[in-house]
Amino acid sequence: MNILRDKSKLLCSAVVCALTAATGPVAAANHALLLTLDYAGTRNELPGIAFDGRYAREIAQAMGVPDRNIVHLKNRDLDFRGLSGAVRGLAERIAEGDKVFVYYSGHGYQSEAGDAGNRCSESLVAADNRLYFDAKLESDLEYLAGKASQVVMLNDSCYSGGTAAKSIDAGDERVPKFFSGEVTPARANASGYRCGHAVNKVARNLEIVGAKKATQILYVGASADNEVAAATRKGSAATIAWHYCIGRSLADSNRSGGIDGEELRQCAQSVLNELGARQTITLVGNAALPIISPATSAGDTVAIDASRALGDIRAGADPNIGVRLDLASSALKVGRDQLDFTISSEHPGYLYILHVGSDGKTFNLLFPNRYDRENRIEAGQHRFPRASWRVRAGGPAGDSYLLAVVAPVARNFDKFMDTSGVFASAPTDSKQARNLLVEATGASNAGGGRYGASQVIHVREEN
Repeated sequence: MNILRDKSKLLCSAVVCALTAATGPVAAANHALLLTLDYAGTRNELPGIAFDGRYAREIAQAMGVPDRNIVHLKNRDLDFRGLSGAVRGLAERIAEGDKVFVYYSGHGYQSEAGDAGNRCSESLVAADNRLYFDAKLESDLEYLAGKASQVVMLNDSCYSGGTAAKSIDAGDERVPKFFSGEVTPARANASGYRCGHAVNKVARNLEIVGAKKATQILYVGASADNEVAAATRKGSAATIAWHYCIGRSLADSNRSGGIDGEELRQCAQSVLNELGARQTITLVGNAALPIISPATSAGDTVAIDASRALGDIRAGADPNIGVRLDLASSALKVGRDQLDFTISSEHPGYLYILHVGSDGKTFNLLFPNRYDRENRIEAGQHRFPRASWRVRAGGPAGDSYLLAVVAPVARNFDKFMDTSGVFASAPTDSKQARNLLVEATGASNAGGGRYGASQVIHVREEN
């Protein structure tokens, strides 16, 4: 369809401008693995895959991955041996606690599983037409999840065929991304079911990996069950949509200053709907996982909901590092009552207490502060504020918020704050929300991606 071709040009130019203007810290501990296959010269050739590779690289860059940590394997590099070793090789390269982004654009395939428990097996199709089965992918991802603090996978393929192909109209410029070669005979099983329906079991396996390792995992699929992911001459439809949304402030629907999995899904789905692509973006894993803050140019900041920015930091925390913040009282009289709370941590580490004022205009670092810099704590319960400092409700009447972060590697949250006062502070805008999120996730500390965080605690300040 012309609308898809023409729209893809528009999307490309818009997002490149946004990403080029991006500013802020770069995540040195982030890694990306890009896997693209076009099967050139075969009857299963896919158009526009070279565009997908470029889009995926820009998505990785927007997620804070430096060029030196982006590995792009394509076509002849991805025969069965190359494809099956790619994820395992990534796990060997990264350090403990790093974050990783995995992208795949190519064909999927579905064949008879050959056992009583599963009707069909799904796989990615290597350049030599051999199959990288879901069980192998699950095993490799589990190995990766054992080291990484966060895994985000964008999979632009489908495991369908048969009746699902009917969603592609005759004469449509879009090409379905399922393999039609004679790799494995399609046999009906005992129930009469024939393989060929799009059942994205690989995504469910990712969910299993996340449950086993308690690693932050987000899987984003290009299409739902019984749908076909489409490739075009200007790139695959889902990849175009993801690329458009990843650096756009409009994708930040809750105004947290960051884009999480659900916001990416909503934005990308609206783009696909406008393009007329009959695909449904699917998520498995932590849909609230923050992926990136929208790109902003110097001086170009966007108003945000600061409490939701703290929520993004909480959503990105390692569930294995338990942290609690308990208030002695959740309601304080302005000008009279003092803040009183305890921090409980299951692990030793460096403690940081972030605060949003009741006027909603400032992020504050309550601890460590000018009077109390010793923030290394042991596991157990700790009372705050300490004797050397106190915090009194200063108003105005309204809601303020607290978040406790405990990290095994020291952070530097006040790096981009005004440190002239007792407590470092910064305005509650999108640029500062990005700074805090990047610092929390360990971007400036190799191997420091893991951290724990409490719930965002609400404090009511009353006249």
